[in-house]
Amino acid sequence: VDVCPPQSIPSPEPIPLKPLATCLDSKIRTLLILHDEDLCIETLPIRKDDVVGIVMLNAASQRTAGLLSDKVFRFVQEGLVDAKDRFLSEGSVPYFMGIGSEEILDLFIKSGAERIVTPYAPVGPARDLLDKIEEDLEIDIIPIIRVWDKMCWPHARKGFFAFKKKIPSLVSTLCG
Repeated sequence: VDVCPPQSIPSPEPIPLKPLATCLDSKIRTLLILHDEDLCIETLPIRKDDVVGIVMLNAASQRTAGLLSDKVFRFVQEGLVDAKDRFLSEGSVPYFMGIGSEEILDLFIKSGAERIVTPYAPVGPARDLLDKIEEDLEIDIIPIIRVWDKMCWPHARKGFFAFKKKIPSLVSTLCG
């Protein structure tokens, strides 16, 4: 059996990202798309009063080529509902659970939304669904990110121990 010697494969170039919002103009009617990549939306830079509708995007079924366990699907679904409930805490806006572009467009129109925002999803099934929805609707979806996530993200490329070395300077900068 011939064995090929290991070859050095160059790392791929980073994919250019669309601009990430760390703050949003207020008093703009906003449709919020939740997904399971970031369920701590109450810490995102978005005002509850601006949100006129919420879409809960369950991308769990997109994570596997085979059948997805009902338990996994329900777990993600319950996490999305919990995130919505924590974010709203009081009050109510129209919402639905789904991945269909037509339903999202319908809620966008009925709610009178002027923009769509979503927590930043870097890669994976949620990102793929968001890209498809954005293409289908021909409406830009604005990714929002916390200041500390935006500062830390560039350092999280080579595992925890490389990132760990940056933590003191990041905390110092953030807590200034």
